[in-house]
Amino acid sequence: MEAGKGTLKNHGICTITNCYYLDSVLVNNNGTITLDKTDIKNPQVTKLTYRQLAGDDIYTRLSGFAPVTSTEAGFPVPGKYSYAPSARKDLQGINYPFPTILTREGGYHVHYGQWPAYGIVRPEYGGAPIILDLFTALPHTEILTLEEVADGGWSLGSGEPADVAEATLSDNRNETATLTVTARKKGSTTLTIRNGNEEIVITVNVTTQLELQPTQLTVFENDRVTVPVTPHGATDALLPGPWQLIAAGASDGLRCSVAENSDTAKSVTIQSGPAARETQEAVNLHYKYAHGGTGYEGSSAVTVTVMPQPEVVEVSPNDLWTMDFSGYDGLILTKVEVSNGGAQVTITEGNKTLNIMKKPLFQGTEIPLEITLTDRDGLEHTLTNTITIQTPPPGPTP
Repeated sequence: MEAGKGTLKNHGICTITNCYYLDSVLVNNNGTITLDKTDIKNPQVTKLTYRQLAGDDIYTRLSGFAPVTSTEAGFPVPGKYSYAPSARKDLQGINYPFPTILTREGGYHVHYGQWPAYGIVRPEYGGAPIILDLFTALPHTEILTLEEVADGGWSLGSGEPADVAEATLSDNRNETATLTVTARKKGSTTLTIRNGNEEIVITVNVTTQLELQPTQLTVFENDRVTVPVTPHGATDALLPGPWQLIAAGASDGLRCSVAENSDTAKSVTIQSGPAARETQEAVNLHYKYAHGGTGYEGSSAVTVTVMPQPEVVEVSPNDLWTMDFSGYDGLILTKVEVSNGGAQVTITEGNKTLNIMKKPLFQGTEIPLEITLTDRDGLEHTLTNTITIQTPPPGPTP
């Protein structure tokens, strides 16, 4: 025999005891096993069906093995410790069904990798719940398939409360079925799908998601702006149902009130105070939305960023000042009112800069300004500001 070469019998000795394998997977992947070098013919290697390998009796034969962890603090966590490949959508949210030997910190029993699907399978959703929204009224549809079991006829059962969702199950006559679920009221329920001896339970959650938009707004200090408000649902689409603004509240740096609450339009007026630096404030809007003859109350938040106004720059001592808004994207100055008739204001530089100057007959020590501008979202802001004229100190007494 050539040096370095061996025979099939020269690969060492391996003792096998109490070994089990899933027969359907072996046959499906390899066909009939005939090679003498395989361990399948070892008397200590036993083939089992899916039901046998996934059953409780297997743990009486395998010391040190345990089911994958499926609960935490008494609550189910399906699929949390079963790390199937992300491409296997049918296994996501499902517990690995066979014995595990791997553990991770905390004593959790885990499994990494895929495993064969069996029974009634949800190819696109695995063990995920069905989440519907009552206001958007979009039904859920999915295809159910059978794996490794004969078609024994499809049936559908509803859990309690039965009026949360309406479901239908249509037999496609090719070992698949189409499940369609429509929301009927807010809440949670279950659907039980059966085919022969196989059964799965699917949780259905019906929400009532509503968000008043805009959810973010930028204002200046000492600013007043009226903002139209519209209701949007789970898909961000505008909701059609009738609704009302009940109340509006704000954090300490803002004042907020309902400006319009008609059937065709809703708006709130937000007013800010002084701000030496950029700050974050909040507005909370309370609403009542009607759907299917039932009123649903809730609240929606608006994050408001308050920015300081541009600095008033003195160009000529006590005679000319400027305010430059060019650093704010999309702002257009439209109007400025001066309550002191001894001063005048002009808008220059592409409607971005204010020039404030004293007239020859100016009297007083202040120039109050009311500045109107339009932001990039088309909202009209009214800002107030006051230029204080510093009186020069008296000269020396002769």
